[in-house]
Amino acid sequence: MFYAGNFSGSDDNPEKIGPSKTLQILMLFAHKFLYPEFYSDYDITEEHYEKLLVLLEEKINHELDKVEQEREDDVDDDMKSHVEEQINCLMDSGELFLEAIEEMRLYLERDDDEKGKENLLRGIEIARRADKKLIRSIEIFEELRETH
Repeated sequence: MFYAGNFSGSDDNPEKIGPSKTLQILMLFAHKFLYPEFYSDYDITEEHYEKLLVLLEEKINHELDKVEQEREDDVDDDMKSHVEEQINCLMDSGELFLEAIEEMRLYLERDDDEKGKENLLRGIEIARRADKKLIRSIEIFEELRETH
């Protein structure tokens, strides 16, 4: 179950949903390679990065499979459209995170450093779009929880 407080990015507004841990982790690792001078205290290698991408990919695929399996559960008719919207946002988010991971993985296969950095930046942008979908899914869940 998702609660807004678990994703809060601000102590001033506990109801505000902040960036997901997935986005934060992907950005930290990508920024390490984009801006190494600012992340010299972090001992992150490309091997660590590849392992992280594989781990996140497996976790996201596992969660998407669970959502797809539970999608068929009975839902009240008055909630059905809201639940479907929430599930669609959640599935879209997962698919976008997987796309971001693939884009970021291209950095590891790069022939050209500039092209690799472009892959990381595109991956971050896709991950941000995924995070927006995830946040929308959580907002819908919170609305349903408050009204039902």
